[in-house]
Amino acid sequence: YTTQIDSAVSHFGGGDTLTIDTMNANFGTWGQFPFEGVLVEKTGQQAISDATNTTVEWGHAVFQDGNAFWDSSSPTDIKIPSTGIYLMYSSIRYEQNADNARELKVFVNGLGRGGTSSFAGSGVGLYITFPLTLSLKKGDIVTIRTWQNSGVSLNIDDGDFFLYRIR
Repeated sequence: YTTQIDSAVSHFGGGDTLTIDTMNANFGTWGQFPFEGVLVEKTGQQAISDATNTTVEWGHAVFQDGNAFWDSSSPTDIKIPSTGIYLMYSSIRYEQNADNARELKVFVNGLGRGGTSSFAGSGVGLYITFPLTLSLKKGDIVTIRTWQNSGVSLNIDDGDFFLYRIR
């Protein structure tokens, strides 16, 4: 738009008046872009039983637009308010345990749409992260599930889930 304004201004003479109003096309107010998304976080520990897929419960929404993707009455679900292409990112931290594997998976309406896994190591707790681009429809329910096979129940004590509409 700057090039268009510069071009228009160069055609004005000394007595001409140029009025520039607020741009309000598909971009909201000037300099702002619409936001349609959510960031939820874990707020406490959640036990993940050995060799059991478990849906992650989110503790609170750090931010979300007015469409209310997440509600504390259904802490595992992210409800999609409008059809589009979404970028998502999730991260979960397991307590320290050096045995076997951990997995993080995304589900849409109960169907698996992708995931990642990692083998545990000694020392600090293991973070598993997972980015994905999804085509989602209004009313879809997105959940994050995790799985581990350490031989004992392990806690996840930190994590977040970010979903943002990009088109």
